[in-house]
Amino acid sequence: MFVDLAARCITGTVSGVGLRKHLDTIVVRKLALLVLLTMAGCVRISAGGEDRGLVPGDTGPGGGTVFLVAEEPFPCGVAGDRLCRYLEVAPQEAERKLAWSAAVNRGTSVPDAYDISPGAGLKNSLLVARQSGNDPSNSAAAYAAAYERNGYDDWYLPSADALNELCKYARALPAGVFDDMCDENGSLRDGFSAGTYWSSSESSESSAWLQNLEVGNSVQGFKDEKFIARPIRSF
Repeated sequence: MFVDLAARCITGTVSGVGLRKHLDTIVVRKLALLVLLTMAGCVRISAGGEDRGLVPGDTGPGGGTVFLVAEEPFPCGVAGDRLCRYLEVAPQEAERKLAWSAAVNRGTSVPDAYDISPGAGLKNSLLVARQSGNDPSNSAAAYAAAYERNGYDDWYLPSADALNELCKYARALPAGVFDDMCDENGSLRDGFSAGTYWSSSESSESSAWLQNLEVGNSVQGFKDEKFIARPIRSF
């Protein structure tokens, strides 16, 4: 990716392959990019979001299961500078039961991590992971941000909207319309736990959005509660 401060725009993309040798290093690099974006004053959406002919249930490039194929590409990436059409979820073996953040941060807001839009999870997760004291052993977002599979290190904890789409797929409900909420209709597919999953979207300084896949409802949970973290990625 290239940042042209004179033109006040961004061009190019950041690959999700092989970037994260150490969690802290890649978080610093990506957060530095966010600072440059603010200085530049604009984001030029790069090419992307092409139709790859995949359907829900197919295996994605990261080795997960495709659970969303959007009719129209949506902004994604660490700064919303890319377009994506697909979301894939890591296998069930990647699930971990964790608090949203470390005890020292559970009453502290994460600036800019409140975004619920479908492609915002990577930005949210990296911001949460960067808080002092958060690491993959005590924070759902830090765990998801550190996850790697199939050579891809751009996995993250889903935003609230992406988690709602995951819920709809998990319950075999129609997906792809972001305003339609998951509910108790349908039945839970194999490969998902009948429990509550964290999103990366903060709802207050002490809580974040989560969703119960057993009944479909979306609620707020205190950050010190332990719920399921399951990494996803967008492409």
